[in-house]
Amino acid sequence: MKKRRRMLQGAIALAIVVILVLAVVIRYEKEEKEPSVAAVADPTDVLQSVPDRWAEISQWRMASPSFETNADTPLILYRNEQNKQVVFVRQGSIFFETVEGEEGAPLIKLSGQQAFYWVNGDNLLIGVTLKPDNPESYLRGKWYALRMQEETKPTVIEVENAFQDPESVLSVSIADNPELFVLAIADDVKRYREYVYRPGYNELLPINMETGKGGEAAYDRFIEQRPSAAGKPLAFRKVTSAQDGSGETLRSLEDERGTIIVATWGSDNQGYMRYPGYRAERLVWKTDVLGQRHPFVLLNSGDNDHNGDKVGQRMLSFPFNGSVSVLEADEELLDENWRMVDFRSFYRESEGTIDTIRYVMTGVRYESAIVRRHFNSELPLVREEGGLLTFRDSTGMSRSLSVFDLLFSSGELNQMWLGQSVSLAEFEDESLESRPTIKEKLPQKILDIAWGETNVPEEVQKAMTTADSSGENCVFNCDPDYWAQLQIRSIDGVWYVLKEKQLYRLDGDGFKLVGELPVTLQLTIGEGANGYTAQDYIRADGSWYIADTFADRVIRLTDKFEIDGVLEMPMPTRLHADEDGKLKIESLKGSTTVGLEKLNIVLQSPVPTIDGGKRSGEGTEVDAASYYEDTVTGNEWIAAFNGNVFMVSKQGNRTKLLRHFIGYPENGRTISKILPYGKDIFVLLENRMVRFANNGQWKETISFYEAPGVCNVWADGEGSYAYDAKQGLAYLVHGCSIYEIDLQRGTGQPIFTQEEARFGKLAEYGGNVYFSVEGSAGTYSMVPYPYSNVLVALDKASGNVTRYRLDKGWVSERLAGDGEGARSEVGGKGMGTGTGTGAGAGGRGSERLAEDGDGNGTGSEVGGKGTRGTGSNGAAFLWFAYKSYSGVVAENQAQAATLDLSQIATEALMVP
Repeated sequence: MKKRRRMLQGAIALAIVVILVLAVVIRYEKEEKEPSVAAVADPTDVLQSVPDRWAEISQWRMASPSFETNADTPLILYRNEQNKQVVFVRQGSIFFETVEGEEGAPLIKLSGQQAFYWVNGDNLLIGVTLKPDNPESYLRGKWYALRMQEETKPTVIEVENAFQDPESVLSVSIADNPELFVLAIADDVKRYREYVYRPGYNELLPINMETGKGGEAAYDRFIEQRPSAAGKPLAFRKVTSAQDGSGETLRSLEDERGTIIVATWGSDNQGYMRYPGYRAERLVWKTDVLGQRHPFVLLNSGDNDHNGDKVGQRMLSFPFNGSVSVLEADEELLDENWRMVDFRSFYRESEGTIDTIRYVMTGVRYESAIVRRHFNSELPLVREEGGLLTFRDSTGMSRSLSVFDLLFSSGELNQMWLGQSVSLAEFEDESLESRPTIKEKLPQKILDIAWGETNVPEEVQKAMTTADSSGENCVFNCDPDYWAQLQIRSIDGVWYVLKEKQLYRLDGDGFKLVGELPVTLQLTIGEGANGYTAQDYIRADGSWYIADTFADRVIRLTDKFEIDGVLEMPMPTRLHADEDGKLKIESLKGSTTVGLEKLNIVLQSPVPTIDGGKRSGEGTEVDAASYYEDTVTGNEWIAAFNGNVFMVSKQGNRTKLLRHFIGYPENGRTISKILPYGKDIFVLLENRMVRFANNGQWKETISFYEAPGVCNVWADGEGSYAYDAKQGLAYLVHGCSIYEIDLQRGTGQPIFTQEEARFGKLAEYGGNVYFSVEGSAGTYSMVPYPYSNVLVALDKASGNVTRYRLDKGWVSERLAGDGEGARSEVGGKGMGTGTGTGAGAGGRGSERLAEDGDGNGTGSEVGGKGTRGTGSNGAAFLWFAYKSYSGVVAENQAQAATLDLSQIATEALMVP
């Protein structure tokens, strides 16, 4: 029995040995014949030692730049020999494995059949092509990024705003420090765009382009250099670095198409700008007066070969300053001693001398004109803070200058020193915005004449409506922000419409362009814009006759609209051809009759009177400054309706009218102001004044000398004025200047200019004109520079200027009395906007703020109560309103404040 047991145990042992031998043989033969099967073992099946597993992984194939996602065989996307890490794709998923601890769950489940990938160091960018059911869908790709870690599984990022088909990628270039993928992706068979992906972020960002003065030609060359499809990532042929500060990088990446400027700064700022055809010469970080850092680059288009140094077209650029980012090259601005104020203004102080450079826009997308100024302060600079330069004289007194005054003011240095900072008494709420108006019962005929339109048949109106509703082929009123005046006439039974310079004819149900007239247009700009054209046109004796109103002429045109005759005429508005071969013209001169053939004047008559009928039962509201009643003649003047001036005279219980068309203002906020002086009536607009005799006949139109320089803003005080009726002098805010209007001499010229600044409203007190000046409001930055706002006191007699520091946001509004809020604009019935010394004009509404020296205000000699300009204690209060150009206002910010002008000193020295 024991013998049989031993035999059985021996047989079992032999069988086990045989089975083990067979297993080894079978495994050996299988490995010899099918090694790839062993390579696709499930990553969760841990059976081998570390060396054996990594040896197997080493046998897997690397994926091609384009790969199928559903392959059964693993395809390696990333392998790190040192850390023994691998990322691979198999059966529609991406896996990560490390031999020290395998991860079985997929990192990413792919939703497409075809994918592409690129590697930059330890970063992967993966794009999957999608085939949407809707052929109109913009979603053509799904993008992922993997960022490898040393000891843990990689970070997976779904790139959220990337929808491009990765199959459209033409090339990928890579960079490090910072790590970047730069992709050129085709839009169609011709055009392409560039994008950048920065590892660790979830966005695929477009790379903006700046062509400089190369414009469309540079862009076309860039398109012609369309890269060929390439699988492997490319390297940039030259990388230039700036001297970076903490947390900053600034690089230029140069390739055959030009240069890409790359910058990262702050907590999370990044910027990318392509300059086609340019190479970077120098890159620096520039610190502005507020301490903010900006990339600043000098570029050259002369030679885009990294071995060349040919000098071509050079330019400076702040790459990330929006559309206006190019400056003409002035290499010295890259130096540290040139301080940056804003993106186009710089200054340098050295041993008492101050140099400034600013750029003025001369094109749509770039700035090129350089304005240089040089000052000699002869004082040492002791402090620079936020654009305020503080100097100290030999007595130890401090004197300050604002860099904005240095950059933009037209005065000399002695006109720019700042006095002490004024202290305002603030109020939580005070309404300062309303413009004074009055209600007068006017003849209805005035409104009928001013706003009357041509009687247009219904079929013509229908055709015009159809023309405006035809989409891209819209003819007349097509822009919601622009209104064009249409002059509609019926000539020889045919309807015509003149819009701007284009003359259209109604032909059937539609309008056809007849031609373009050589006429002058006038533009009024407000929140939108209005465009005005020739006020009348007729056809007579085989020619066209045009009232070219805003060129002060009547012209005769041939059928080809060529000028065949010209007659100078102030503001012609109406034309009429008589049967006897005469042309009658209505203009500021009155009624003029001329011969059709030679345009010679045959008869000149004054402006005819019009029966105005009875006054309306209800009052019509008009601006107080646009109404004046002459108590000597009893005539009323109104300059308020559609570019017209009316004189109304009483005829029993009816009225007679004289009507003059004087044109429109350039600024939509401008109101016409009536200024009586002597026996004449002046109507003041922002750039001209029209003079009438008190009987209503026109005398002359006086255009003002335009201030030189640049003014890209409308002043807050635009149109504000102060009028001294006794001296016949008015002071007017227009654009970036204060104008002195001399009614006696018939002149108007700027006496104070600060380019690209915002002026507040005028107030007159003690022989000075006061107004606020915000020096930085015209810049392209909305950053609140703390020392750019000043109060200016302009001496009327000498023209001397004293400046006082004014807290940011405060804008001069009006002069009040002793604090009870009397409006300086309301000097009496009529003529309501402005301040000044009254007396002498003789009329209801002509009075102005009178200042008699004893602290009590008086009205003018004739015609009513004037506003008080000084209180019983000699105080004169200038009101201010708070305005924020950035749109951000602190919750507890006061909205109004006052300043006692009698208490501010004229000494321009600061406290020691």
